[in-house]
Amino acid sequence: MLLLPFGDTLFAQGFQFDSGFPLEVMHVSIIGSDEEFTILLDSDMGHDGFVYLVDMYNYQIVAVDPAGEIAWRSGGQGQGPGEFRTPYRISAAPDGTVYVFDRFGSAISRFSRQGEFIDRRQVDFSFESVDGFVVHADDRIAISGTTSYGVPSDSAVHVFGPDFRHLRSFAPLPTAENRMVLSYHGAGPITLAADGNLIYVRRLPYDIYHYSVDGERLATFEGPFKYDVTADDLITVEERAGGLTISRPHVERPFFQPAVLLSDSSFVVDRREGEHRYWDLYTTSGGYVASTSVPEDWGVLVGYDKDRGVLWATGEHLLKPVLRRIQVSVRR
Repeated sequence: MLLLPFGDTLFAQGFQFDSGFPLEVMHVSIIGSDEEFTILLDSDMGHDGFVYLVDMYNYQIVAVDPAGEIAWRSGGQGQGPGEFRTPYRISAAPDGTVYVFDRFGSAISRFSRQGEFIDRRQVDFSFESVDGFVVHADDRIAISGTTSYGVPSDSAVHVFGPDFRHLRSFAPLPTAENRMVLSYHGAGPITLAADGNLIYVRRLPYDIYHYSVDGERLATFEGPFKYDVTADDLITVEERAGGLTISRPHVERPFFQPAVLLSDSSFVVDRREGEHRYWDLYTTSGGYVASTSVPEDWGVLVGYDKDRGVLWATGEHLLKPVLRRIQVSVRR
């Protein structure tokens, strides 16, 4: 573990969330600056407070214990047991099993909580984009993203059984006149809520949906911020004789990360606009509560360890990929 230099530590402790936001920063430390991480493409936090990372170009998954020490690494490049071609998404199941989605072949590998390879299987169909990946307590798997496979191509969330067979799809995709742009824009991330239901954050329009894993819509919350852009404005897909031409016009692109639970009934959505980052606070019963700006270098929120009062985030420090361990207290 590497603590921030003295001045930066004072800055972190002196940072104040915006009025109405119920957290106070106590201390920030940096984890992994001495590790040879490549791109920390995805992450998740288990119920035991362990943080799990996808180290993309090391073709590994990494487990970090609640104190910030590397507990284990597993994986490697290849197609053998426990190896990856394109490790992309990670999810820690409630029982501690770690699931890793490999974009190559839409394969899912399972590892024990000690990092031992269990098995690898493929889901029923392939995805164009994968934005979220969670595992329910009954071993059902939910993936948010876009697919060109039959009827599910009209939906954003896709649920598979313990046998990895497709059960159902639901939830609206982002607005787009050209359906092809969603392959590059994505649908939006999902989070497994404390009650076992799903929180889906749709990208443009920015809306929050609360669904059961069976596809019942429990609540819908409109995002507090409206944007005058759609997916069509952010990505241009043109069909030409030689194939597709993909371009991204110079338009500021809002981007939304998976919801992070602060309690059984409240959660934060990590929202980025250009070089600025914000956290939007919601409750599952009443919707939007408040927002706050946060330092850009804090990176992407991973999870909240409420037993220890720690928020985890992946970002950079001195141009190196790292974890940030953000000690916070809740304002009463």
